[in-house]
Amino acid sequence: MVINNKKGYLKTFEAIISLFILLGVIIYSLSLKQVDEPIVPEDIKLAQKTAIDTLEKDPEFRLKMVDCSLSTVGVLASYLDKLYSALGFIMYTAECDDFYGHPLAFQGPTDRPVYTTSVILFNENHESRVVIIKIWRKEV
Repeated sequence: MVINNKKGYLKTFEAIISLFILLGVIIYSLSLKQVDEPIVPEDIKLAQKTAIDTLEKDPEFRLKMVDCSLSTVGVLASYLDKLYSALGFIMYTAECDDFYGHPLAFQGPTDRPVYTTSVILFNENHESRVVIIKIWRKEV
């Protein structure tokens, strides 16, 4: 058997190998994307959005978080607890350590997932506070 166009067959073979390599890279990158994305349940996402929206839109709640008053910060957590009775909430700022008794050492449940989100708030003096919101289901 005589091959008339050796260069043509070689280019076709190279193109097929290139397609296999490209397909392998695409499949590998798609598998990494699925592993890296955490899955947050819809009710938790909605509670996180409500908490952040409330802090952003309500000046009273925002002032309470920036001023580090434990009694008034609890008002926002109890407000959210009324909206989402199946969920537990803890909200704090790292700067309010004295009021919360070292909140960075989390005192919540350890037998279920705890979802954390945060928002940066500013007061009228342009001082910033990072508000940390932790949410979990009360029952497993």
